[in-house]
Amino acid sequence: MPDRKKGGGGFLRLVEVQADGRTVNVSDYSPYYDQWLTDPDRKFTITVDRDLNKPATP
Repeated sequence: MPDRKKGGGGFLRLVEVQADGRTVNVSDYSPYYDQWLTDPDRKFTITVDRDLNKPATP
C-alpha cells in the first residue's frame, strides 16, 4: 500500500465472493499486526448487477 511506510505493514486485500455470486466483500488485513483496516475505502461490499444466466460480453 503506497500510503503506508516500510512496505505497507504486510496488509493483504481479501476478496470474498458470496454463494449468491453477486455479493463481493473486500477487506484489508495484516497478519503481521493482526489488524483489520476499517476505513470505507479499505472495507466495503460490492453488489454485481448482471444476469448470471447470460454469457458476459466484452
